[in-house]
Amino acid sequence: MITPRSTFRRCTGALAHQIAAGRVSWNQELTVTDALKIPGSGSLQNVPAGTRMPVQQTAAKMISRSDNTAADMLMHLVGRSAVQAQDRQWSGHAALNVPFLTPREFFVLLLVDYPALANRYLSLAPSRRAAFLASSVDPLPLTPAQAQNLARAWTGPRDIDTIETFASPDDICRALAGLQQLAAQPALAPIGPILSADNRGIGLDPAQWPTVWFKGGDQPGVATLGYLATNSKGQTFVVAAMLSNPAAGLLPSALPGLAAIAQAAFTLVR
Repeated sequence: MITPRSTFRRCTGALAHQIAAGRVSWNQELTVTDALKIPGSGSLQNVPAGTRMPVQQTAAKMISRSDNTAADMLMHLVGRSAVQAQDRQWSGHAALNVPFLTPREFFVLLLVDYPALANRYLSLAPSRRAAFLASSVDPLPLTPAQAQNLARAWTGPRDIDTIETFASPDDICRALAGLQQLAAQPALAPIGPILSADNRGIGLDPAQWPTVWFKGGDQPGVATLGYLATNSKGQTFVVAAMLSNPAAGLLPSALPGLAAIAQAAFTLVR
């Protein structure tokens, strides 16, 4: 199964490589601008333009709060090409993610003049889509207030098999394992606390599972959860739980149900 919602792990990996190479630092400050404010989850869309925030705090908001504005800020920092290069390392399906959409581009395509704009984008060959994003998608305004109004009609799945960033369970495993390897480097140690700040209440016994990382994502018709946990024996396991329905939205119980499945999977480990 290949399912959407794989942006933030790839962005974290690309960021880590640039920090390791000395091109970016955790303390480097980024600026929130109106042009980068993205609707949906997170809080940075609500802060005043001009607010400055260190890279480490921005990354923490992206991972633990799924802050779309934080993700867009970091993607602009590292660049689309770096995220696509990271995707090629960790994914067996990287060709599906070209061009790798920024969170803002994703929301514009699915909210502004939908489905006309989205259909124009999908009608193009993948090699021509990046130019279309630059000329016809990126310049379009999308304030949080506009997005809130437009999102009222977004009650069911929209192009979940064509407009997104995609990953299989194996891809998620490679991404989380890759982030664990990166976090072992002293300069990249903050990755651990960032990914363990919120485990979506999976409820693993901390005595048996002292380290639990989590990143998930959802939208109408899609729910994806990815966990990496290291037990008291030093063994690491990854569980990915995915659910998608291109024809209808998911029930409110979908995310708690997936988390329960993930928890049960970890209890099988002896």
